[in-house]
Amino acid sequence: MSGSYYDNAYESVVKDTLTSHDLKAQAEAIPDGGPDSYSPTDKQAMHGPDREQWLASKRLELANLDRLETFKVVDGLPAGRRALGFKWVHKVKSENGRPVLYKSRLTVMGCHQRAGIDFSETFSPVARLAALRLIIALGVTENFHYWQCDVGNAFPNASVEEEIYMKAPPEMGLSEGKYLRLLKALYGLKQASRQWHQLVRQFLLTLGFAQLRTDSCIFSKRDGDIVMIIVLYVDDIVIAATRKDDIEQFVQLLSKRFKITQRPLEYILGLRVSDTRADNGRISLDLNAYTELLLTRHADCLSGR
Repeated sequence: MSGSYYDNAYESVVKDTLTSHDLKAQAEAIPDGGPDSYSPTDKQAMHGPDREQWLASKRLELANLDRLETFKVVDGLPAGRRALGFKWVHKVKSENGRPVLYKSRLTVMGCHQRAGIDFSETFSPVARLAALRLIIALGVTENFHYWQCDVGNAFPNASVEEEIYMKAPPEMGLSEGKYLRLLKALYGLKQASRQWHQLVRQFLLTLGFAQLRTDSCIFSKRDGDIVMIIVLYVDDIVIAATRKDDIEQFVQLLSKRFKITQRPLEYILGLRVSDTRADNGRISLDLNAYTELLLTRHADCLSGR
């Protein structure tokens, strides 16, 4: 990526300046395929053919953040504090080439956080793909049942310990001099993933699960021959259990604590899971759908254009 516009915006990130002009430039610095792409910038979304869908998506995002009490409005900033910028991130989820969901996410520009002031620890583990494949393979010998849950707006469920302020997006309609103090781990914060992992970890421990020493994103519970295994990959949760009733009870508890969507385990991390045990006693994994997606997105490169 080159050109004076991008280079100047990138330079302002490096210098860590926080003027309104620089923040706007940084938010729009990364180019993409335009308003009809999978991930248009906010400027492109607001001037594109799907403007109304994106506006509705923004309103839904702000309503969800308000429900989670993600921030509170404050008058001015305390002495020695500065407000981080914000950025709208948009993504179109498609099926068979047609858009089925317009997803907008309000993020904070964590690139301006200062170590020891806005954050300290940031490390957050994820489950190893090899471990996930092994647990799926065990389903053949142990006759496991599988289920999958996605946590909506996962990170803002977790609280933050530091005193962090951010500028309010104009969609909130706040008057000049009003800022947002973050109470929850908004996407973009350096420590957001870590705070979320600690929250869901504590939730599982209170339910009697034990955390594996070899993989801190895998939790298990055993009562004789009855076993349940939980695999965490950020906001994706895979459940393996010897009894369907146990899965249903766990999902009920999970849905009372977090807003989730659930479905049978069919796709996870690009893998398609085909459970054909009833026919031939097998569970197979493949990357066909992910490969087709990559080929579609990069069709111009393959055609030599």
